[in-house]
Amino acid sequence: MKFRIVESINDKGIFKAIFLTGNPGAGKTYTIDKITDGGIMPRIVNTDKFSTIYGFSDDTKQLVRNVLKNYLNGMLPLFIDGTSSDISNVYSRKGILESLGYDTGMIFINTSLETSLQRNRNRDKFVDEDFVKRSYEKIEKNKEYYRKTFGYFYEVNNDIGELDNDTILNAYKSSYNFYSSDINNPIGVRHYEEMKQNRYRYLTDGIISEQELDKKLLTWYRK
Repeated sequence: MKFRIVESINDKGIFKAIFLTGNPGAGKTYTIDKITDGGIMPRIVNTDKFSTIYGFSDDTKQLVRNVLKNYLNGMLPLFIDGTSSDISNVYSRKGILESLGYDTGMIFINTSLETSLQRNRNRDKFVDEDFVKRSYEKIEKNKEYYRKTFGYFYEVNNDIGELDNDTILNAYKSSYNFYSSDINNPIGVRHYEEMKQNRYRYLTDGIISEQELDKKLLTWYRK
């Protein structure tokens, strides 16, 4: 069964997506909750939500793709919440979004290694500490590549005692400014103008076919 999300071409945040990444135990979900409100509500694309219920299978991947397809068809603002350890995967997804007209950015949630290890020990699902250490080192190295690649890059310190009201407010203002800014991607500008002229509500109304959209999303998960 298909569903469509009723949104307006004039809504703020269309054709905008932020990748939310960070070290293990950085508290990405917690930070999202703190820096969003009812002004602009980006849809969260998070594989963990599905893999916890169904396991990380081909069916899980298809569930995420189906949800994402509906979001993209409506040009909705997005938070892409996922691992940042595989830099090629992040860039592949970035490319998919930008080919559809999206402006992309990144918010990097940072913590110390000590905090990452402590939060891992307190989790219900404990992860091997050597794995946490390796992931931490890899993500720290990737951070500088991300900083250079994304036009919008914002770092939030979520170490113990660091995510105070000022930090939250500044992160909220920064992300809000990104989502509410004009579309910069030339593809997105062209799509926006064509959709407005023809009174399209969705990309598949005349910008791209459903088959083309499905094909793009087949590579969301790289083998």
